Amino acid sequence: MFAVSRKIAKSTVGNCIVFCEENHTLKLRFSYLWAPAGKHGWVRRATIENLGNFDTDIEIVDGLQNVLPAGVERKTQNEFSTLVDGYKKTELVGALALFRMEAILVDRAEPSESLRCNTVFALGMPGETHYSVSAQTLSDFRANRIGLLYPWESFAESKGVRGVFFAHTRFRLAKRAAQTWYNVADVSQDAVQVRHLMHFMAQKDAIEQIEAAMQQSTDTLRAIVAQNDGIQLTGDEHNDARHFANVLFNTMRGGYYLNYPPKNNHPSSITNPDDLRHFYEYLPLTFGRRHGDPSRPWNLFDIRVQDEEGNPVVAYQGNWRDIFQNWEALSVSYPLYINHIIAKFLNATTADGYNPYRITDKGIDWEVIEPENPWSNIGYWGDHQIIYLQKLLELSFDHDPEALTALLNSRIFAFANVPYRLKTYAEIVADPKNSIRFDDEAHKRAMELVKTMGADGKLVLDANNRVMHTTMADKLLITLLTKLSNFIPEAGIWMNTLRPEWNDANNALVGYGASMVTLCYMRRYVAFLQKLIQTDVQIGAETLDFLRAIRHAYMNGNRKQFTDIVGSAGERYRTKVYAGLSGGTETLETAELQEFLAATLHRIDDTIRLNKRADGLYEAYNLIRFTPNDIEVSHLYEMLEGQVAVLSSGLLTAEEAADLLDAMRASALYREDQRSYMLYPNRRRASFMEMNNIPDSEALQAKGEEWIKAGYLTRDEDGGYHFHASYRNAAGLPDDLAQIYESVFHHHAFTGRSGTFYKYEGLGCIYWHMVSKLLLAVGETIQANSQVRPATADSQATMLRLRKQYAEIREGLGSHKKPEEYGSFPFDPYSHTPSMAGVQQPGMTGQVKEDILNRWFELGVYVRDGQITFCPTMLTDSDFREGELRFTYCGTEVVYSRKSKVESQKPYTLTKEQSQHIFARDGKIKQLIIEL
Repeated sequence: MFAVSRKIAKSTVGNCIVFCEENHTLKLRFSYLWAPAGKHGWVRRATIENLGNFDTDIEIVDGLQNVLPAGVERKTQNEFSTLVDGYKKTELVGALALFRMEAILVDRAEPSESLRCNTVFALGMPGETHYSVSAQTLSDFRANRIGLLYPWESFAESKGVRGVFFAHTRFRLAKRAAQTWYNVADVSQDAVQVRHLMHFMAQKDAIEQIEAAMQQSTDTLRAIVAQNDGIQLTGDEHNDARHFANVLFNTMRGGYYLNYPPKNNHPSSITNPDDLRHFYEYLPLTFGRRHGDPSRPWNLFDIRVQDEEGNPVVAYQGNWRDIFQNWEALSVSYPLYINHIIAKFLNATTADGYNPYRITDKGIDWEVIEPENPWSNIGYWGDHQIIYLQKLLELSFDHDPEALTALLNSRIFAFANVPYRLKTYAEIVADPKNSIRFDDEAHKRAMELVKTMGADGKLVLDANNRVMHTTMADKLLITLLTKLSNFIPEAGIWMNTLRPEWNDANNALVGYGASMVTLCYMRRYVAFLQKLIQTDVQIGAETLDFLRAIRHAYMNGNRKQFTDIVGSAGERYRTKVYAGLSGGTETLETAELQEFLAATLHRIDDTIRLNKRADGLYEAYNLIRFTPNDIEVSHLYEMLEGQVAVLSSGLLTAEEAADLLDAMRASALYREDQRSYMLYPNRRRASFMEMNNIPDSEALQAKGEEWIKAGYLTRDEDGGYHFHASYRNAAGLPDDLAQIYESVFHHHAFTGRSGTFYKYEGLGCIYWHMVSKLLLAVGETIQANSQVRPATADSQATMLRLRKQYAEIREGLGSHKKPEEYGSFPFDPYSHTPSMAGVQQPGMTGQVKEDILNRWFELGVYVRDGQITFCPTMLTDSDFREGELRFTYCGTEVVYSRKSKVESQKPYTLTKEQSQHIFARDGKIKQLIIEL
């Protein structure tokens, strides 16, 4: 909304400029929608409303700037935009602007006709409307050479410059009236489609058709969100809107199912292991369209949502760190596909115990070395493997424990053949930041096999080029044992695979860092395996040797000896893997496995307890340094990530969890202005004049001049010594000078962007995904301890503390914040809030997954042993609208009806048969009405 109070006044909103008479209050609003494919493309609807009590003359100039022509690829635009400009031509045909290239840009002496164009047109502007495709028009706007008192000059063509489209009109707007008009754009139109557009624009009901298409698009989107349980009707409209946004963004990242429940074949009718593997990997997902950081050059996705006729297609792709977390939230609403997702996960993990970086409906991708690309890197990612898998396993076990345990000995799982080769243990100790070789031959061989075998060509094959299969139990244990081979007691899991943990802002810790975060999640994983595997299992012969070698290390108390034993065990196992798995299996008896898991849990618990800090918090990452006889461990500053991990581990009692949350609130992690938590304390960085000052020392006095002559050092007019500015780190310096460099800059403790960056996961930032992970961890603690009986006065007081702490964290997340505090509309989830601005990057965050899971906790929806229980103890009076609260779960409407206030809530549990009908979405249960 804006007010105009000058004789001839101008107000600009976006690309729309409005002129009017004095003393008028106008409201200008825009809607942006994408009409269904094949109809009208992208639509911007603009409406101006006269809020005054008398008529006014209005002049509007509206349009779009820097419209790209058809035929320009992303790489071409990014690297050769000025050259591309030279080929551009924009033509005006009535109210239709055509943006095209005179020729497709190629570096060959051959003709390359450009036979498609991008289009923009305007409809609905009242009065006599003029159009222009010249940037000169914009200059005239800015210089006030066009306005109420100035004539309009149209330009029907522009060449060699960036494309624009402007429309201009004058009209009288009656009091309390409104006027709406439309800009419509589409891409890659050929001659037939352009001619069709021209005929469409001439139709009398063109605007009605556009509105109908926009409404269809809106209804379709709402139906997709509703299908994924995103629509709720409660007494808190803020939470309803936020939940809708969370589900929408989670769906845009992970997709939704076209076919549900699974209908391909019944597994019992499939006997071929390859066919059964493909059955379990089948995920008929569509609509997912954004995975990974688009700033990363390797995240160039070909996102397919519809075919040329506008029908949805089965297609998905995403980096490992995104797609499985979004599928976790999706699986609550579609539980019958959980085991399919687990199969997709496990079949993408490698024989040496890690995972590739990207998952698609066509298979897997791995990062390839690109010497010319400074962003290019290879390596295996960290804790995502453990915690993402663990959450999926828990979901599966809760919904159908028999189905999951039945898969343990099913020999239908495969190994991804990522062409990375971890070096020997001694080599990794000597240079832990250079621990992987890229096997070019294995890569080329896999690419050739893909041509004949499809995605299976990227899997481990036997001597006859058939996919080598193993059991789920084998895959689950390899994942654990690989992490244990990097376990350093009292420090955590050694991060030596070139890629970081969850938070890649800490990427510089790779090599010299040990993760307590991963160790905490491993604790939860080990405790779950104790419950899951209650029978003898079949595993690879190499895996059994690996397990027994790790178990041998538990007999040694010395940290260095322990690490050497497990590290060497990992090396021996990898040597066998890289030479070719034997395919032989062994029986691992339940007693031996349970004894191993118990010993592992004991070792992990000892290390977590030893990493409790004096301030009541827990370490997240530690630094390690190998010496001839020991491994030195030093600590870093407090991190939110570490507190979330230990709360999620299952180690803490309810009282310990509440004490930790109190300690967090009193710590430097808490940011008062947002009532929430930063990833790390907002530490002060040295000023420029405080940096790079070398203290006087004997070494400097003895060799200072020599080092200056060699170009290592410089000296200022006051006699102070400084490292030459070309040395960004100690590489290339003599050993004794490198030690001085380390004493000045402390690069051994350098964490990466987290210590040098002021946005995203940087200094002073709240990263909202981690705050929502914190909320989920608290909710899990409340849920786990609510089932503890008998309840005592102390335990009830602790539960009250935890509920209050949950509410405080929830309030800080933002759905009820004012826009000036949040930095935007509080109904949308955002990536982060830096110290110098409001929230940034809407929807581009895994927070949406956590918040969806948090919402199910707040609604009191639980599944245990295949049965659904409703016990909404977290709801308050404000959550009810006229005594009711409505939501959908697995597509079934649930109504909480509350006739009066109650002091306590009894659980309502459905039978397994009733629960299965809801899980299957078979329509046999239309509605659940639960009286509280």
